[in-house]
Amino acid sequence: MTRHRPTMIRAACLLMAAALAACGMVDGSDPIPDPAQTPVVSRSAGAPTKPSVTGSRSPAPATTAAAPAPAPAPAAPEGDAVRGKQLYAAVPGSINACKDCHMSVTMVRRADTTAAGYETMLRSAVQTNLGTMGQFGDKLADADFRDLAAYLASPGI
Repeated sequence: MTRHRPTMIRAACLLMAAALAACGMVDGSDPIPDPAQTPVVSRSAGAPTKPSVTGSRSPAPATTAAAPAPAPAPAAPEGDAVRGKQLYAAVPGSINACKDCHMSVTMVRRADTTAAGYETMLRSAVQTNLGTMGQFGDKLADADFRDLAAYLASPGI
């Protein structure tokens, strides 16, 4: 049996980390595609299908893929995104801020999350003290949660 040297193991770990980064995990996005957004591929009429138990082939039924309904326009965030950006950088009354742990806001943002979704996640994280976020429980008012959520849901800010 071959013994691996620590440097070889470290090199393998670095290669694995580079491979994971290359598959889309750098920006925190989910590399697994959403099935609802996967394009529908239909067969043309007369294309052969898999053989049946008897071995005969039957043509595939002609299918027409309905055009997907246009995505609804995202609702305007209720909070003030500019103020949310300021809160992300410095929470009043606290020596810590969101940026101290989460650094760049791109580490927090997800393309599929709305302002309401962010607000729910933020409130839950503070209430359950996720990663010591409970320290902000008495520092953030309802409007602050809405403003932070609006900022996270507004990638242009």
